[in-house]
Amino acid sequence: MLELGETSVAFEPETLQNGQSGNVTQNFFDDVNLKICTVRNNGSLGITAKSLAVNDVISARTKDRGPPGLMKLSPNGKLAILQRQVNSVDIVLLEKSDGATAVEFNVPTKSRDMILSVDWISNNQILFVTKQSLELFGLNEDKRTAKVLRTSNVSASWSIYYAKSSLVVVATGSNCTTLQPFLVQHGQFTRLKNFDVEFGTPSNENLLEKDVTVTSLYGKICVMVLRYSVRGATTTDLLIYELPSDLNSAAKMKYSLTLGCSGGFGIHVIDNLIVVHHQGIAKSMIFDVALSPNRPTHSPLITVSIKPSPVCQPPPALYIPLWSMFQPDIVVDPVAGMMYQLTLRCSLAHEEIHEKAMLIEFLIHRTGQKQLVLDTLLNSLKAKELRLRQIRKLFDLIVEKFSLSTGAHSNGPVQFRVNETAVTTYTSSSFADRTTGNAE
Repeated sequence: MLELGETSVAFEPETLQNGQSGNVTQNFFDDVNLKICTVRNNGSLGITAKSLAVNDVISARTKDRGPPGLMKLSPNGKLAILQRQVNSVDIVLLEKSDGATAVEFNVPTKSRDMILSVDWISNNQILFVTKQSLELFGLNEDKRTAKVLRTSNVSASWSIYYAKSSLVVVATGSNCTTLQPFLVQHGQFTRLKNFDVEFGTPSNENLLEKDVTVTSLYGKICVMVLRYSVRGATTTDLLIYELPSDLNSAAKMKYSLTLGCSGGFGIHVIDNLIVVHHQGIAKSMIFDVALSPNRPTHSPLITVSIKPSPVCQPPPALYIPLWSMFQPDIVVDPVAGMMYQLTLRCSLAHEEIHEKAMLIEFLIHRTGQKQLVLDTLLNSLKAKELRLRQIRKLFDLIVEKFSLSTGAHSNGPVQFRVNETAVTTYTSSSFADRTTGNAE
């Protein structure tokens, strides 16, 4: 049901300096543009950015000003950030050159403090997060200058930027367990209510950035936190905190996903499904909170192993410790020099979900599965595998989720349009075969 590698792209693996060539290759993942960025010899032999799209390649050459700590592209792909110093970044104009190398200019933090993170807010705005503040800069590409637009004081240990909602979540407090969200919109900071999270480890340890994921589930922004057992490294669950639409209210814990095992985890959120990969047992646990939205605790709906795509040759290595995972569905193998897309095969869901009503409800929530939903529903009706109350619930759910012509809508993204008449017409032949004696 999970397949890796149908879409993939190769890149040059990282190499350390050696005595023969003296060449160094570094790779960075741009998690906003979903591109793998390669810097060769600190840019003097070129910088390259590739995505999974065919022929989507950006390349340029820069002067060697030292090894970068990161590379990130602007949303339009015309500018790039290279961080070579602890308190400044270089802005590279990828489409302009002064001869052999691209034009660039330096932007230091206003406070001169060390940069914890830097992100593109728009094509001409960047955000610095330092230990003491947020700093929003506007860039003038023609003049090659930067101007401070806004600052906000905050004590930060690390931060995560969620570009889809222009949201930055800053970890504060003695154990980094107080999360402070900010909206960064229209050149302004909007400070939302902070909230405390649990992560279960001893009081002398800090919540780490790698154990936190910011995502969207059925139209709601959520912060997911891996909570560990106080006895040691056993991960007990994944906590999901939902940010309310009311900016004056703090996020609250909405769900707890039971994992029940220890070791290394990776997380993807694909089509509103939370997929938790466990390297030790080489399995992936799939959760769908929409099936029981009022239940606070969830167990895995499906536990499967990822299969390599037959079109990917050589086949990708699976569940290896060096995997790097990025939202929503990216897996990077730095040793093989490959970036893969993880694909959800809804057509195989019937092999894992045997209860028909649950299967159909699961498919209703998936994107682009209109025909599969109707085919599965029709076959279940013909086989008399559904009780009348289940049929009623499924029809109500289909109409609620997908009949948008009357203006009704759900919290989740729209998957497809279908009205009650279409469903009734499509399935009426199966009802003709049912007698009143079969009703339950």
